[in-house]
Amino acid sequence: MQVRPILEDRDSIAPCTENVEFGKDGKPMFVAGPYDDVEYVMNKLTSEAGEGKFSFITGFDENLFDEDA
Repeated sequence: MQVRPILEDRDSIAPCTENVEFGKDGKPMFVAGPYDDVEYVMNKLTSEAGEGKFSFITGFDENLFDEDA
């Protein structure tokens, strides 16, 4: 099995988060998905990170691109 050498000696492997950056420009980043409770997440980010100390992208109104609207 090819993964066995990796799984057997887990202590020799550096945590994968050491080289992974999260967020954008050093701040938390929220990209809203179709099922996210945007109001809840935005309130949580505001209370935890602080006003203006995070980035976000929320959905758009699909009707903006509807020629009949």
